[in-house]
Amino acid sequence: MYHGMCRKLQSLSSSMRNLHKQLFKTLILQIVTPTISLFSPVFFIIYLTFFDLKVDLPTGLSLCAFTIYPAMDAMIVMYVVADYKKAAKRILKKIAEKAYNWIDGLDEDETTKEIKANIPAALKAL
Repeated sequence: MYHGMCRKLQSLSSSMRNLHKQLFKTLILQIVTPTISLFSPVFFIIYLTFFDLKVDLPTGLSLCAFTIYPAMDAMIVMYVVADYKKAAKRILKKIAEKAYNWIDGLDEDETTKEIKANIPAALKAL
């Protein structure tokens, strides 16, 4: 599948090729993630009964794996696709700057001033 995709991508521009490679990596990770987080615990629990093993399983772990999957699916897309990653960083920077400005505004009434960290400059360095 990968080699066939590489041959077809030769006719596209470099930016489209890069986007297709990112989407292919996203697809692979989105296939692997439910296999690990959803199906593996279920298969393990099912096959324990076939071997008549009595094992005390922490059910919280499998419940966490089930509930974390939708968030991981979205995080994979935001981590692999560069445009989404840039947009997420930009949004988080804006939220952090607003929080910093709000917290900074609360300190106006105090008579003693502390040395303030230069958080917006640190965020721009990211």
